[in-house]
Amino acid sequence: MSAVNTKVRWFRSQFLSFVHLYHDGKDQYERQMLEYQGRTELLKDGLTDGNVPLRILNIRHSDEGQYCRFVQDDTFYEETVLELRVAGLGSAPLISVEGHQDGGIQVVCRSAGWYPEPEVLWKDLNG
Repeated sequence: MSAVNTKVRWFRSQFLSFVHLYHDGKDQYERQMLEYQGRTELLKDGLTDGNVPLRILNIRHSDEGQYCRFVQDDTFYEETVLELRVAGLGSAPLISVEGHQDGGIQVVCRSAGWYPEPEVLWKDLNG
């Protein structure tokens, strides 16, 4: 079913606060949620086939969570719920010897930008 002449609303928890709205053949940005302004677009290549994917640009970890897609025309409506999981790849771990301490050496591991934050487990020769 073609989605060209439908109303497509992407939202989070509240129907009236929308992440993205497509209506009357174009994107509607008035009253869009502030945190999504300038970061969303409905991909229109598949509209004639009924595909209404949303692209969120400059993804943030706060974008993670549940999204609802509501598609409606004069005689039909459908709601779909999706879960977005965000993962960020951080910098490569940098391991360095920082000095001597209490009869041993101090080893430091540095890395940044990971989401969710990884855990580091240090082991000696005996595990």
